[in-house]
Amino acid sequence: MKRQMHYSLGLYPLCGNGYRAFVGFRPVWAFWGHWINPLTYWRAVKYFCQRGYRGYADCDHWDMDSYLEHVMIGLLRDLKTHAHGYPDSLSRFDSQSRAIEDPDRLEDCPGFTRWQAILTEIIEGLEASQELRSESTVPEGVYSKEPIEWEKVEGSEDFWQMKETETPRFNRVLHDHWSAPLKKKCARAKTLLARYWGCFWD
Repeated sequence: MKRQMHYSLGLYPLCGNGYRAFVGFRPVWAFWGHWINPLTYWRAVKYFCQRGYRGYADCDHWDMDSYLEHVMIGLLRDLKTHAHGYPDSLSRFDSQSRAIEDPDRLEDCPGFTRWQAILTEIIEGLEASQELRSESTVPEGVYSKEPIEWEKVEGSEDFWQMKETETPRFNRVLHDHWSAPLKKKCARAKTLLARYWGCFWD
C-alpha cells in the first residue's frame, strides 16, 4: 500500500485539504480569499512550531485517530529498519535466567526475527485501518454509479429524499466481504500494540 502524506502534515493549511481550506468563506472568497488571508500563513507557522515544541499541533485532534495511525506507521517502519534489539519476552532463557540464544549477529536471533514479524503485522494492520477509511481499493459494485435524484418527502414542502432505484445504492454483502480481512488485520495490530506497549524503543 502506497503511503500518502496525512492531510494535516506537509504544507497544511496552505494546501492539502480543500475542504478545510475553503470551508467558512463566503462564495466570493471561495477561490482566492484563502490565499490572501494572513491567518492562513500564520496557522501554517503556528502548527509547525507547535509540533516542534510540544510534539503535536492544535489541528491534530480534528482527526486524531487517523493522524496517530499515520505517525505510528512512520515510526514503526523506522524502528523496524534501525532496530538493535527486541523485547525480553521474545528471548529464550535457561533455568538460571540466562539467555540461551547468543549468536554473533542480531539478525540470527529467533527473538529478533519474531520481533520484526510482529512490527510488520502492526504496520500492515494500521495500514488496513487507513484503507478502511479511504476505501481506495473498494471493489466495483459496492456503490451504485447511478446518478442521485431527489424527490420531496410526501406531505412535506421542506424535506427531500433520494429516489429509490431498482438496484441498491450500497451493496452491504460485497462491502463486508471486502472489509472483513482488513478489519481482522486492524484488530490484530491493536492486540499486538497493547501486548507489546512499552517495548517500542531502540
